[in-house]
Amino acid sequence: MVTENYIVRIYRRDEVDSEKASGIVEDIGAKGKRVFKNFDELLVILRSPETRPSAREEDGGETP
Repeated sequence: MVTENYIVRIYRRDEVDSEKASGIVEDIGAKGKRVFKNFDELLVILRSPETRPSAREEDGGETP
Protein backbone atom coordinates (compact mmCIF):
# COMPACT_ATOMS: atom_id res chain seq x y z
CA MET A 1 0.00 0.00 0.00
CA VAL A 2 1.32 3.42 -0.96
CA THR A 3 0.78 6.41 1.32
CA GLU A 4 -0.53 9.45 -0.51
CA ASN A 5 -0.28 12.95 0.92
CA TYR A 6 -2.31 15.93 -0.24
CA ILE A 7 -2.87 19.51 0.77
CA VAL A 8 -6.49 20.53 0.16
CA ARG A 9 -7.29 24.22 0.37
CA ILE A 10 -10.94 25.23 0.38
CA TYR A 11 -11.28 28.91 -0.47
CA ARG A 12 -15.02 29.32 -0.82
CA ARG A 13 -17.99 27.40 0.48
CA ASP A 14 -21.59 28.34 -0.30
CA GLU A 15 -23.60 29.04 2.85
CA VAL A 16 -26.84 27.84 1.23
CA ASP A 17 -25.58 24.82 -0.77
CA SER A 18 -22.83 23.08 1.19
CA GLU A 19 -21.90 20.97 -1.88
CA LYS A 20 -20.61 24.09 -3.61
CA ALA A 21 -17.03 24.65 -2.58
CA SER A 22 -13.97 25.69 -4.53
CA GLY A 23 -10.34 25.18 -3.83
CA ILE A 24 -7.03 23.63 -4.82
CA VAL A 25 -5.51 20.17 -4.33
CA GLU A 26 -1.74 19.80 -4.19
CA ASP A 27 -0.22 16.32 -4.32
CA ILE A 28 2.85 16.29 -2.09
CA GLY A 29 5.82 15.06 -4.11
CA ALA A 30 4.30 15.98 -7.48
CA LYS A 31 4.43 19.22 -9.40
CA GLY A 32 1.34 21.27 -10.06
CA LYS A 33 -2.00 21.92 -8.45
CA ARG A 34 -5.54 21.08 -9.53
CA VAL A 35 -8.63 23.23 -9.03
CA PHE A 36 -12.03 21.93 -7.95
CA LYS A 37 -15.41 23.70 -7.92
CA ASN A 38 -17.43 21.19 -5.86
CA PHE A 39 -16.89 18.10 -3.76
CA ASP A 40 -17.61 15.75 -6.67
CA GLU A 41 -14.70 17.29 -8.58
CA LEU A 42 -12.52 16.98 -5.47
CA LEU A 43 -13.23 13.24 -5.33
CA VAL A 44 -12.42 12.85 -9.03
CA ILE A 45 -9.09 14.61 -8.50
CA LEU A 46 -8.19 12.43 -5.52
CA ARG A 47 -9.11 9.25 -7.39
CA SER A 48 -7.45 10.13 -10.70
CA PRO A 49 -4.11 8.58 -11.67
CA GLU A 50 -2.68 12.01 -12.61
CA THR A 51 -2.60 12.98 -8.92
CA ARG A 52 -1.05 9.67 -7.92
CA PRO A 53 2.37 9.31 -9.57
CA SER A 54 3.46 6.82 -6.92
CA ALA A 55 0.76 4.39 -8.12
CA ARG A 56 2.21 4.54 -11.65
CA GLU A 57 5.70 3.92 -10.27
CA GLU A 58 4.43 0.96 -8.26
CA ASP A 59 2.92 -0.62 -11.40
CA GLY A 60 6.15 -0.02 -13.26
CA GLY A 61 4.16 1.58 -16.04
CA GLU A 62 3.60 5.05 -17.30
CA THR A 63 0.45 6.99 -17.96
CA PRO A 64 -0.82 6.61 -21.53
